[in-house]
Amino acid sequence: MLHASEAVRHCTGSFWVGNVRGMLASSPGESWDDIVVVRYSSFPALRRILEGAAYEVEAAPHRRAALADWRFIATTVPGLPD
Repeated sequence: MLHASEAVRHCTGSFWVGNVRGMLASSPGESWDDIVVVRYSSFPALRRILEGAAYEVEAAPHRRAALADWRFIATTVPGLPD
């Protein structure tokens, strides 16, 4: 079974879970309950999890059933000037 603890095990950096208290920039009527931020070592590492059989069978159905609206945002760290 794929649990949140397994996702944390694959996490290589920041992992943060929080309750949303307010939306500073959002569409009218948009509201969020919780947010999760995870950093992986690479996009291929994340892709292996998302394309794995355990994720599709055990985690994805719950995500689709439990979440009325969700975002999956991939980002990179920008090269900021010193």
